[in-house]
Amino acid sequence: MTALLKIPHLPQVMIEGRPFVLLLTFADRDGDPIDLSAWSGSFAVGADPDNQPITTATPTLTADGRIEIGLTDAQTLAVWNGVDHDGRPAKASWQLDLISPSPDLNQFWMGTVTIYPAMQS
Repeated sequence: MTALLKIPHLPQVMIEGRPFVLLLTFADRDGDPIDLSAWSGSFAVGADPDNQPITTATPTLTADGRIEIGLTDAQTLAVWNGVDHDGRPAKASWQLDLISPSPDLNQFWMGTVTIYPAMQS
């Protein structure tokens, strides 16, 4: 099976201590969604791909190919505290693993997110 993960073209931005949501669509080459209802998945964010994750989440997977990943305020604060930032925006790496009912179809993707300090009011 050849499949595509549609990642939004907007920059991936996380703000320290604020909720983070990433919405993705998993589809075949024709653009038809792949039923993920029997799949499982995991999502991890770390300082870089070679380090241990700072935080993890279990994505919500749907029959219409949607993948929803959410991190809590505490998790984004942990990411901010786990990356080298000197008070300025910094990059973190993420990895999404999708496990299919058929072991030969497992998928994984990696990307980056920029994390910003929260504005003080």
